[in-house]
Amino acid sequence: MATPNRILERYRNGEKALGIQMGFVSEVVIEVAAKMGMDFISLDGQHGALTLPTIETVCRICDGFGISPAMRVVDQSEAAILTALDRGMQMITVPNLQTAEEAEQMVQFGFYGPLGRRSAMSQRVAYSLNDTSDSREIFKFTNENTI
Repeated sequence: MATPNRILERYRNGEKALGIQMGFVSEVVIEVAAKMGMDFISLDGQHGALTLPTIETVCRICDGFGISPAMRVVDQSEAAILTALDRGMQMITVPNLQTAEEAEQMVQFGFYGPLGRRSAMSQRVAYSLNDTSDSREIFKFTNENTI
């Protein structure tokens, strides 16, 4: 399977996850953060200039170092949420949520059934899995490792 979400691992153990917020993308900073024992890095996709290839590269680097990638998405749209998750982000922050209904809509966009209605994953995420033969197990693992 893919890399478990280190933020959730810490939470489930009653511990605090440590990470850094990056206003710019630096492969070296991600590597150093992982080697320092950080659990995650977080990108700002709302105010930062991030391209899809950059987001995907960050997720690949994080996978390689066993650190969880997180990102604030640009807005509340389904496309923004799926773009981040389909590149490999394990945690997203959605800006400007105002109501419980809006929060529930984000859950629908971000999780596979039965929790939500997210469509099948991208090739990028599928390729990071060791065994893709059981889609139910893949969706279960992904749901359990997404914030």
